[in-house]
Amino acid sequence: MAQRQVGNSRFALFLVPLAALSCSISAVAVAEVFNVTATLDGQTRTASFSTVEQAIDVFNDAGLQQLVNAYDGTQMVNVQLDFRGVPIVAQYSTAGSPTLTFSIPSLNVNQTFTGATRDASQELLKDFLQENSSGILNQLGKELARVSPADPLAGNPNSLMSNLVGQDFAAGTGGFAMSMREPSVGGADRSNLAGFGLRFGQYSQGGEVNRSLTLPLSYTIRSDADPRRQFSINMPLTYGTVGTSKSYALGLGTAYRLPVSDRWTLTPALNTAAVGSIDLGTAAVVASGSLTSSYVVPVGKHDVSVGNMVGYYRSLAITVGDYSYDPGVRNTVTRNGLLFSQDFAFFGTPRRLEYSIVDTQFFGTELYTERYDEISIALASSASAIGSKRYWRFGGKYLYSDKIRGFSFTMGTWF
Repeated sequence: MAQRQVGNSRFALFLVPLAALSCSISAVAVAEVFNVTATLDGQTRTASFSTVEQAIDVFNDAGLQQLVNAYDGTQMVNVQLDFRGVPIVAQYSTAGSPTLTFSIPSLNVNQTFTGATRDASQELLKDFLQENSSGILNQLGKELARVSPADPLAGNPNSLMSNLVGQDFAAGTGGFAMSMREPSVGGADRSNLAGFGLRFGQYSQGGEVNRSLTLPLSYTIRSDADPRRQFSINMPLTYGTVGTSKSYALGLGTAYRLPVSDRWTLTPALNTAAVGSIDLGTAAVVASGSLTSSYVVPVGKHDVSVGNMVGYYRSLAITVGDYSYDPGVRNTVTRNGLLFSQDFAFFGTPRRLEYSIVDTQFFGTELYTERYDEISIALASSASAIGSKRYWRFGGKYLYSDKIRGFSFTMGTWF
């Protein structure tokens, strides 16, 4: 998907739904992803934070004193942290003792740290995490993908892995190459195309609202012999939020669209992408390979396309500062759908309406969401644009599963 200048009138049309969208967004309540409960001498205090640093600071004396005024550095105290859906417990179970107990029940992690002072014990805990002892960060990363409704790596439609799945499927079934029939062999333009666009997605899951804004940049090289044969380079840039926590992602991928016959096309794709968030305390890299098949059946002046994709997506080991880990998220993904395209004349100008229903399933590492379905509609240039110098597309999508409801809007142009 992509977009540049398609005329002022078209941009005006694009801005109308975006303006309405911004109004609906402002009405959604914002919830933070880190929630802390501290218990001291029968007193319980709670707080919510948007960054992992703020949440972890509650474990030290200064943070505890700020949360519970009665804490003087010697009492028994229990701190429970909801770390994006993973419960973490830290406690001093004996009055006057510097021994700190740290546990993650869902991972069967239970460690004690005894320094000369409680501050020294907290430093030992920090060293334990930095060294990734017993692979605790790897386990935590995989567990977050399983239980967190808004993990940046995987498990929800706005995650890095899901975005790559959608990008690969679109490379073989959507965009300006959706029509498999070449309308003007020998007379069509074969020049290469740059792409620019904008995609906004908002999904509600597990009581949290997850939003993303993506700028999908691309460059497509079309064959002189047949413009359906295309090699594309994609570089999506994504800014995401959950509550007031922010994340950023960058991807780089390639896809080669190869017509097997007049109606059948195969598209292999390779990608690598990274996501990072200081607020959420995460960084991850994903590599993937996929193959998409698109078979088009002409129905009069219209097309019915059957799209099928299978891909393999996995996290890679990375080092960030003093931390090195690989969450070990590895999934085989299938994405299957039906797409119907309808050509029509709008004030004498050829246009195309595209409707689709798509099912996505993940197999492998257990994820918070392993299956979801999408219903889409889009307005685009006509089928003859496959051989033209310019193509544009604007559409919306509704996504649903047993855990998620949400929508996205996409607009783009290739020129």
